[in-house]
Formats: sequence, structure tokens, C-alpha cells
Amino acid sequence: MIKQLKHLKVEYRSSRNLNNYTNLASLYQMRNLYDQAVETLESGISAFPEENLLFNRLGDLHYSKRNYKKAIVQYEKILATGDSLPGVIKNLGISYYYEKEFKKGIEFLEKSLTLVPNDPVAGLFIGLCYKNLKDNNQSLAYLNFAASIGIPSYMSDIYNQLGNIYTEKKAYGKSIEFLKKAYQLDSTKVDILFKIANNYDLWLTKDKSQALRYYNAYLKSEKEKSDYHRQLTRYAQERKQKIKK
Repeated sequence: MIKQLKHLKVEYRSSRNLNNYTNLASLYQMRNLYDQAVETLESGISAFPEENLLFNRLGDLHYSKRNYKKAIVQYEKILATGDSLPGVIKNLGISYYYEKEFKKGIEFLEKSLTLVPNDPVAGLFIGLCYKNLKDNNQSLAYLNFAASIGIPSYMSDIYNQLGNIYTEKKAYGKSIEFLKKAYQLDSTKVDILFKIANNYDLWLTKDKSQALRYYNAYLKSEKEKSDYHRQLTRYAQERKQKIKK
């Protein structure tokens, strides 16, 4: 592969062949050389400024590295030319979600759904956008839509978000139902155990046995070291002490 890299580096610098840029960028990506892949695609764009393939590749590269602000720039350039590729529109909407521009996220994700009507990922992120805009009814509608046609890799996230919204609506039993489904599908997300405990704690004012059970399960679980989990741990310990008094 190293020989192939050297060969393509020479070719792309001395040629106006589009494939040399895309092939070299692919090889850099395979070796996790993000900066070099970006530089190669940007050089390709300088040589082929009207070639949307390069904007798409560069946008997808930034997107894959969660550099959503830079991905947005490339995707917007594609749309400005009149192209309406479903994948570009969806990734643009998701990028706006992560950049906390939720109304723009909804705008592009809904366009994506008109092009690919049964896309659970678009439905999931529209639901998340509405959740952040405090429109729980719309959020539930889209999250339930995503759950009805969901794909396994996203189902835990969908159920988790449904649980969160039902907690906000004080429908604690319904929230627990979805949170348990989420945890069954992905037991690495141990904060779900805390959420289940908290819902039982809020729901069952007299019988705290289930709340204690899940607080204990959360406290005994392996957690990443983060402020988020430190806060949950502190709260779970405090609730345990108060319940036991």
C-alpha cells in the first residue's frame, strides 16, 4: 500500500485525472490519515471546481470524523448547484442537528423523508430536533414512526429517546417500558439503568424496591469516567440513602 500511495501522490500532482485525487484520498482514509485525505480532496476541488463528487467526498469525510460544521459547508455547496442527492440532504440535516440548529435540521431531514419515505434514521433525528425544541408531541410522532420501521443498530437509541420524552410527560410506566427495551438491545449504555431507577422513584411513591434495585444496578455497572456519570452516581447514592431511612 505504501508503494501505491507514493505512486498516486506523484500522479495526482502531475495530472488532471479526477480518479487520482479520489483514489489517493481513499488510500489515506484506509490508513486513518484524515488531514492528508482532506488536503488531497481540497487539491482536487481546486483542479475540478465544478465536480460535485469531490465536494460530496469531502463532506462525507468531515461527517465521518464528526466535524459537522465543515461537512455542512461542503453539502451546502452541492445543493447550491441544484443537486438533491438524498444522502447529502440527510447528512446535512443530521449535521445541523449536531450543530444545534434544530429548525434547519428539521427542514432538510423532512426533505430527505420525502425522497426516501421509510428512512428510520431521518425520522429519529427529526424526532430529536423536535425534542430539543420542546415539542414533545411532534417528537413522539417521529420517534414512534422511526421505531415502527427501525433498523437494529438504531433501535436502542430510538427506544431510549422515547423513554426520555415519556419521562418529561410524566408517563413513567411508559418510559420504563421503552427504557428497558433500549437496555436489552444495548447493555453498554448503563445510564439507562439510572433512568429506569429514576422513573420508578418518581412513579411509585410508596414502594421503592424497584428504584433501589436499578440504582444499585447502575452503581455496580462499569462506567466511563465523565462528569455526566459522576453526577448520576452522586445522585443515585443520595437517593439510596434517603430511601433507606
